Amino acid sequence: MSAVLQSTGRVAASPAAAGEWLLEVENLHVHFVTSRGVVRAVEGISYRVRAGEVVALVGESGCGKSVSSLAIMRLLAQPAGRIVAGRIRFQGRDLLKLSDEQMREIRGRDIAMIFQEPMTSLNPVLTIGFQIMEPLLIHLGMDERAARRRAVELLKLVGIPDPERRLDQYPHQFSGGMRQRVMIAIGLSCNPKLLIADEPTTALDVTIQAQILKLMKDLSRELGIALVVITHNLGVVARYADRVNVMYSARLAEQGTAREIFSKPLHPYTSGLLRSVPRLDQPRGRKLETIEGMPPNLLDPPLGCRFAPRCPARLDVCIASAPPLVEFEREHWSACVRGAEMARVGATGLGLQSAKPLPPQPKAIAPEPLLKVHDLRTYFAVGTGMRLLKAKHAEVRAVDGLSFEIRRGETVGLVGESGCGKTTVGRTLLRLEEPTSGQVIFDGADVTHAVGAQLKSYRRHIQVIFQDPYSSLNPRMTIGQIIAEPMLVYKLEPDHKAAQRKVVALLTQVGLFEYMAERYPHELSGGQRQ
Repeated sequence: MSAVLQSTGRVAASPAAAGEWLLEVENLHVHFVTSRGVVRAVEGISYRVRAGEVVALVGESGCGKSVSSLAIMRLLAQPAGRIVAGRIRFQGRDLLKLSDEQMREIRGRDIAMIFQEPMTSLNPVLTIGFQIMEPLLIHLGMDERAARRRAVELLKLVGIPDPERRLDQYPHQFSGGMRQRVMIAIGLSCNPKLLIADEPTTALDVTIQAQILKLMKDLSRELGIALVVITHNLGVVARYADRVNVMYSARLAEQGTAREIFSKPLHPYTSGLLRSVPRLDQPRGRKLETIEGMPPNLLDPPLGCRFAPRCPARLDVCIASAPPLVEFEREHWSACVRGAEMARVGATGLGLQSAKPLPPQPKAIAPEPLLKVHDLRTYFAVGTGMRLLKAKHAEVRAVDGLSFEIRRGETVGLVGESGCGKTTVGRTLLRLEEPTSGQVIFDGADVTHAVGAQLKSYRRHIQVIFQDPYSSLNPRMTIGQIIAEPMLVYKLEPDHKAAQRKVVALLTQVGLFEYMAERYPHELSGGQRQ
């Protein structure tokens, strides 16, 4: 392989141009000790970030993106999570050599993080106002009045209406997108030098998403805040990132500027990611291209290139040994022995993508609606304070006169801004909220006020994927127990052994390993929990 590397490019000992670096991650290795062995979650990644720069970290769920950011914050789960090698330098200081007290001074003040799941990151028994004000009181030494004024400014900044009243509310009184914006407000509160954003726009609607990303990009430019964005959203990366690091199975697959990565990928995995993105300039109904197979098991990873088992362009040398990052073009690195060839002929030339994509596939839709919703209304009474020793209430009209139909085989999108009532519609259809008025007809039966056996039968035939996976999974049950529970409740499988076999089949179907049935929710990444 060394002959191939010598002829195609130079090995990048330090894949970044010279300059002043705010953050330097060098040869980072993170392991987790489990009952089944050692999970090598991050293996030898290196990247650098300048002040005022936006750097993206992209890749599949479980590839090590979030773990690497938690390592920077020194927030790995102890004692299982360990940084076994590498250096993390921030403004010249090695964060791994600081005491816990020194790290607490940096964390929140100089380095802030927007976590992936806002509902589990916010304290449910503290008001939103207190949680935004806390870092201001601790790190900036503000008095309570000044901190409250700053908290109001931050809520306005991230687009939350009526911020004065909202400060005194609790996390469960906010929609998922609003909770995400609160997390962003907390992250921005102390004007940090480095902001790590783990899936910062997952729960946001497109209008707020654009507003928040523009805000973070502007702050990055104007105040010199460095921004590390961890995301699956390649559209966000293409528009806002200056440089991109592509991770696959705990290692870096490709590094370069956003322009180069998107216009000329030099790794088969990056090319596959880009082909998997739905495009508005392509015909509707065209089948999306996917990357066949699954990432390797990090308990026992292969010796060679981690992507080789899934790569149509692999060579024998790919399986024999792991390729290092090589600079094939200026400031463009790839961990692929065919990187130089890919630079010349592109993905199509290596047989990674078809020059003639598949035509749109016809879809059969039943003529009669399966679900009919007519004039649905769901109202909530909320407290607004005390008046003459009596509670004062207001009415929130979360859903107000909604009607629609869904047929078998049909996909219906319900879109709108955060807080517009989308989730309340879903919860009302599931009968997790009681409708104020209206009618819900499912398969010819009126289930608007169904109870007992009728409600149980209805819930057997209608399922939901909740917005926040971590708070939706029971932390005291293993993943296998959680998946098997409805099969046993509804007697869909004859016994526990049959249910376990079905659990394994379902995990494999969604790209997870069989052994993950033994894990608890906190032991999976955010994408794996979803």
